Amino acid sequence: MPSFDEVIAVHSISSSSGFTTFSAHLSTNWTIGNAPLGGYLVAIVLNALKTHNVSVTGDKHKDCFHINVTFLNKPDAGRDVQIRVKDVKRGRTYAVCSVEMWQEKRHILTTLSTHSSFAAEKGPTYPQHSLAPFTLFKDCHSITTTLGPVKRPAIDNIEICVDPAIEELKRTERLQWIRLVNEPSRPIDEPVVAMFADCMSVPPPYLHGQLGEGKVAWFPTLTLEIQFRASTSLNPQWIHIHYIAKMVKHGRFDIDVEVRDEKGEVLALSRHLCTIVDAGKVGHAEEKVTAKI
Repeated sequence: MPSFDEVIAVHSISSSSGFTTFSAHLSTNWTIGNAPLGGYLVAIVLNALKTHNVSVTGDKHKDCFHINVTFLNKPDAGRDVQIRVKDVKRGRTYAVCSVEMWQEKRHILTTLSTHSSFAAEKGPTYPQHSLAPFTLFKDCHSITTTLGPVKRPAIDNIEICVDPAIEELKRTERLQWIRLVNEPSRPIDEPVVAMFADCMSVPPPYLHGQLGEGKVAWFPTLTLEIQFRASTSLNPQWIHIHYIAKMVKHGRFDIDVEVRDEKGEVLALSRHLCTIVDAGKVGHAEEKVTAKI
């Protein structure tokens, strides 16, 4: 099994003033059905952005503060992609970059991101308010999930423990602890946080049977926004994730995600806009069967 660093590796093809083109290979180990996980694609993009920014201004803009991703087309796993990074603005404190990912003539995604340095940040800090409950690891239990015939290699690469107390509330909400199965001691950085923010043990519409008996679906992400709130060069064993879908309507839903370290500090906040698609119509399932959660 390749390491996480190997599957998000980028290789510079060309570089000019404010513009760098990279290539990357999409692993088949980080897919849901036959589609690469959105968070995995963002992890590759973040790796390209950091490589680009460090080459231009060193540590001055090495940290991603915010990224907004719009997914345009589904790429094929097991093939290469091209990542085109462009400076939109490079100031004294912040740099703004755009990225396009292409697979041959297929435009996969586009991003706009803001970069600076957590180490150089100054200003007032106030107590954290309106955060989700922080569940203790000892109160959680490990789970294994399957979604009928839909293969989920990406989820097989992680270990998840969930809080049973919030399950009893019967809401499209979950508290979970998560880590890489094969690299539990790997430092937590921006690519891992982005990937974890998109690793949901059970997609919200499946929770408590809300999708319906016998329904097997795929949940493509239309847009994904992540705000990184703290330095992520950490070495914890587990990361705490809270996610909730506040509204599922007409086949479209949002997901709010909080990512925290073992001490409860917020590492990132993210929001997803997703749709519900019949898995059989997009080649993710061969037949409809009862989903086993």
